[in-house]
Amino acid sequence: MTTMSVTMLASTSLNLSRCEHMKDALSAQLSAESGLEFMRMSFTKLRMPEETDGDTFMGRLSSGLSDILDETANVGSQVVSYNGSVISLPAVSVGDTSFVCTITALTPDAGGIPRCRLTSIGSCGQASRTVSLDLRMSGVSAGAFNYAIASKGGISVSGSATIDGMTSSKDANILSISQSALAISVGGSATVGGDLFLTAEGEDSVYLQGGGLSVGGTSDINEIVDNHVHRLPEEPDFPAVDLTPFSALATTVIDSNTDLSGPGLVVNNARIAAGTNPEFKQDTVINGVLYVESPNTVTFKSKAVLNAIVVTEDATGQAGPNSLEFKGQVQAPGVDALPDTAEFQDVKAQSGTIILAPGFGVQFCGGVNSINGTIAADQFSFLGNSNISGEIAGTIIGLSSKDLVMQGNATILINKQDSNNTPAGFVHFKGLSVITNTYAEGN
Repeated sequence: MTTMSVTMLASTSLNLSRCEHMKDALSAQLSAESGLEFMRMSFTKLRMPEETDGDTFMGRLSSGLSDILDETANVGSQVVSYNGSVISLPAVSVGDTSFVCTITALTPDAGGIPRCRLTSIGSCGQASRTVSLDLRMSGVSAGAFNYAIASKGGISVSGSATIDGMTSSKDANILSISQSALAISVGGSATVGGDLFLTAEGEDSVYLQGGGLSVGGTSDINEIVDNHVHRLPEEPDFPAVDLTPFSALATTVIDSNTDLSGPGLVVNNARIAAGTNPEFKQDTVINGVLYVESPNTVTFKSKAVLNAIVVTEDATGQAGPNSLEFKGQVQAPGVDALPDTAEFQDVKAQSGTIILAPGFGVQFCGGVNSINGTIAADQFSFLGNSNISGEIAGTIIGLSSKDLVMQGNATILINKQDSNNTPAGFVHFKGLSVITNTYAEGN
């Protein structure tokens, strides 16, 4: 009996030890994988300068991660360190588990794009597990580009106005970071195919009222509020404007002495002098860059084709008046439609944007067949029967606290599938993206 008792006790102790070891091993594995996810989440906030290359990659990656992680709630007083070859991330403890991560440089890919390996070691008790993931440097667009409409001001959609996605209703999500009493208003018979995103906290910051309004595919106000209104804890970043390349590309001057009469006018790489206030009356074709000085009111009547990017002088804070008014039918294929000639060689590199108008208001009152890129201005108004019946392949960005207004029968259809994530005229950054099929376990 004594022998049997000792044997059973030893067996039980061994099984308990095995269970404890298995628990520690599983906890260590989960902790290691948590390290990867924690770092991937941190990488979404990473912003390195656009000119980062293979020589500066690791140093700038270390600096960027320091800005994100040093002395935060997760890591306490610890900081990111870099010894010239390996970036060591602060250890993170959760209960009786912890993980520590390192980043080492890898050989650049065939195109010379820098790569690195993220390694996470999870520990629990006497057990440790190692997992890794490879990443490459990639372009990072500002969070505002993820929306159909992103406005620093309020957004008002009323009447029978419609904003929807070409291929998915999620392409029609709209964002306001206005902190005013009313950030987003949807009323009448208006339709927003996507959801409403805002950073204002007050319950009254969203106004929904009307006999036939629809948001996120439903007309039930309670369902809209519960499932299709999202209050974000942090503001998605808006892109800074970079007008540097454009002024020098506008080589032809349009002023009060320029004859703009008659149909079939063709304008190539032009600058509109301050105070000209021109009207383009019929069948006007704009090629290349149209650079608008301040103050100016530029009006497009009847038909206009924009094989161009329309850029304004930064008139932020100026009295104006400063506006771009589209009162007739507009087609805007952008600079991608330009011929491959020396005249437009530098201009064609400025793709992905159609209108960039800081300090200007932009108004659409007529029919728009397509806009092949992002449009950004201080204020937008889509009025009457304005109708983008083709597509807008990009984002509508409100650069100021002024309200963006859609009313009447205005219709906007968004095609995110063909949009450019790094459109011209904005400050862009570099970040990291995961290389598929590179997850590995063990050293």
